Amino acid sequence: MKQKLEEFKYADKESFAKDMQLIFDNGKKYYKKKSKNWKYAQELEEFAKPLLENLEPPSQAELDNYKDILGQTEAKPEPEKKKKTSTRKSRAQQ
Repeated sequence: MKQKLEEFKYADKESFAKDMQLIFDNGKKYYKKKSKNWKYAQELEEFAKPLLENLEPPSQAELDNYKDILGQTEAKPEPEKKKKTSTRKSRAQQ
């Protein structure tokens, strides 16, 4: 989530909330119900739910300020993956 936030990958509040919910669900799925981690996931979900419901998208000024803090002038685009091409000739070509 940190990387998605830093790269401005969340298009809307719903996609951000969905990732948060996945964290809560995983915390409760992979830990025993009476464990501290399960309880932390439950408490964090209860705390975050009303905050997420009232979350407003940032203004353009807030986004620009955040980009300045990160040292970016605009969101970083995904680098394209280059296909490796072989320059060696096959035995049939030799």
